[in-house]
Amino acid sequence: MFRSRDPLQELLETICGHVYFQPPENLQLKYPAIIYYLSKLDKIYADNSSYLSFTAYDIVVVDRSPDSVIADAISKLPMCRFNRSYVSQNLNHFSFTLYY
Repeated sequence: MFRSRDPLQELLETICGHVYFQPPENLQLKYPAIIYYLSKLDKIYADNSSYLSFTAYDIVVVDRSPDSVIADAISKLPMCRFNRSYVSQNLNHFSFTLYY
């Protein structure tokens, strides 16, 4: 079963004031922002049963600044991996995978 993502939401809100979980396409986002999505569940098995599971989230920081302090703060979270950065619609996007 999935863990509650409320602690993750609260943690991300301490880093940035605009945090969105799987926002619908018609929602007007405010920037800078953190957008995150449930990515996958990884399980470790032993003795024919699951004894450890990890929930992975794809996190995208969207900021006007190419030197985003928000992306820097996300990169310092435990179990976080930087994937790539790109520019779209004159906004800088920083992609991460976070196991939480």
